[in-house]
Amino acid sequence: MTKEKFIPQLIGRNEQAIIDETDNWEFCIHQLNHLQKPWKEYFNEILTPKILQDLTTIKPGGISRFIQLHWIDKKPELSKLAKSNHIKIDALIAITDFLDFESLKDDLFAVKDCIGKKLGDVFNVHLKDILVKGMFVFPDKLKKQIEEKNTHYTSNNRENLVLALTGKLCFYFNILNDLGANILDRDLPRTIEGNFETRATNKKYSDLKFRGLGEDKHQIPNLFPTYSMFLRESNSFLSLFENLTDQEVENLIETIG
Repeated sequence: MTKEKFIPQLIGRNEQAIIDETDNWEFCIHQLNHLQKPWKEYFNEILTPKILQDLTTIKPGGISRFIQLHWIDKKPELSKLAKSNHIKIDALIAITDFLDFESLKDDLFAVKDCIGKKLGDVFNVHLKDILVKGMFVFPDKLKKQIEEKNTHYTSNNRENLVLALTGKLCFYFNILNDLGANILDRDLPRTIEGNFETRATNKKYSDLKFRGLGEDKHQIPNLFPTYSMFLRESNSFLSLFENLTDQEVENLIETIG
């Protein structure tokens, strides 16, 4: 057998992470669009990336001051006073007659809290991408990045061998499962269970000629290679193959098929 070039193989996707990250972005974007109206009514302007970047860096207790400073900055006479150093900013705030901003403060707090808890620092990385013509959107580019980040591939032929072996074992376990064996990843030896994940099929045990080892109402499980098998500190299958030559690894991959 001649030496073959390594070709990355798809292991799997962290579907739950994709769902969670997508939901987090969609919720925060909804909150941001809700904030646009009260912000525009108060300041007669739309939110900008700079405003939102500043919002994410202040402490929760500083939102009132954030509004006051922006109000002063938007009023030419007040802004001129603030920059002249003839009056301290705290004194200027104290004598300025602000419009009531309690409702706006609550909205800003809700957005800041949402961004901090659900998105964190990644929000500012994509801020310019989600603001389009005064509206916040969830762009396809960002959706694709989330999917790609949570999609995992093998990085060498030894990992290809582990994936092929795991897939072959899944094939045989699932023959038994489809007959009612009810083999789950947690039933496997601890040294190898980290390579597998259990997913429910569309079939129920009540569909079987013989009920098998599960309850009628339950779905029949199948085993699959898990996306995280190489994200752990160690992989027992990889340890088994660490002393094999590259040629021996390729021979085994061909044998497993």
